[in-house]
Amino acid sequence: MDPYHKISPDTAQNIQPVKSVPQVRPTPKTGTKPAARGDRVEISERARMMQVALEQIRKMPDVDEAKVARVKARIEAGTYKADSESVAEKMLREALLDGST
Repeated sequence: MDPYHKISPDTAQNIQPVKSVPQVRPTPKTGTKPAARGDRVEISERARMMQVALEQIRKMPDVDEAKVARVKARIEAGTYKADSESVAEKMLREALLDGST
C-alpha cells in the first residue's frame, strides 16, 4: 500500500482540523521602479462620447409619462384604436429576441 492510503479509523481520529492561516502579503520585488510621475491615462474621444450618452440615458425616466397620459386620455374618450397587426408583430419580434416561443 502506498503512503497516501495509510489512513485507518484509528489514525483518522488524530487528524486536527485546519485553523485559520494568517494572510501573507506579497513583498515588492527588489529592483522594481515606482511609476514615473509622468504616467497618465488618456480616454479616447469615442469613449468620452459614450460616457456622455450613458449619463444622458441614465437621466431619462423609465416611463414616458406624457405618452402614457395621451394614450390614457384617448382610451377614456373611446378614440384609441389599437393596430392588432402591429401589436402581434411586436409581440412575435420580442418573443423571438428573447428566445421564448
